[in-house]
Amino acid sequence: KKCVKSHVQNLWYKNLCEQARGMKTMSYINLENCAPGKIHSVWKLNTTDPIVATRASIHARILVQRYPLNTSRTSQSPTEQCPCCKEHTETLPHFLLECESLEAERVKHITPLTHLFAKFKLVPNNVSLIIAMLDPSHLSKAPEFIDEATHIARTLVFNLHLRRLQHYTREKSTLNSAG
Repeated sequence: KKCVKSHVQNLWYKNLCEQARGMKTMSYINLENCAPGKIHSVWKLNTTDPIVATRASIHARILVQRYPLNTSRTSQSPTEQCPCCKEHTETLPHFLLECESLEAERVKHITPLTHLFAKFKLVPNNVSLIIAMLDPSHLSKAPEFIDEATHIARTLVFNLHLRRLQHYTREKSTLNSAG
C-alpha cells in the first residue's frame, strides 16, 4: 500500500513539475521544495496573526508574478513608469532592489539578509538577493536559512508594498484635488 501511494505521489509530482516549467507564474518557485504533502516555505505560517498572513500573501503574489507592477498591467496603467521614483520602468528588480524612493525601507532589511548570507557562506549579489526575496529555498536547503530569509523577505516586500501604496495614494489625492 505504501509503495502504491509513493508511486502515485511521484507521478503527480513529476506531472506538476512538467506543467509548472511551462508556466510563467511558476518560474521563480523552487519546485524541489514543492513535494507532495510538504508545504512550500512561502506559504508556511507559524502563527494565526493576520499581519503575518497579509505579509505572506503579498510575498506569494510577487513570487507567482501576480503583484500589479506597472510593467505587468499596461492595460490598466497608462505608463510602465515606477509610481515611486517616476524615473524608471517598474520591473521586479527595480521594485525590490533599485528604486531610490524605496531605498530607506530596503536598507533596513537588506542588511540582515546579507548577514544571513554571510552566516551560511553565501555571496550576496543582485541576483542572489532577488532569489532570496522570492524563494530562498533556491539558495540553501538549510531550514534555518529558509525560515529566516523568508521572514526577512516577507517583511521587506510588505514594507515596500506599503511605501508604494503611499506613493499611489498621494498621487491620486493630488490628482483629485487638482481636478
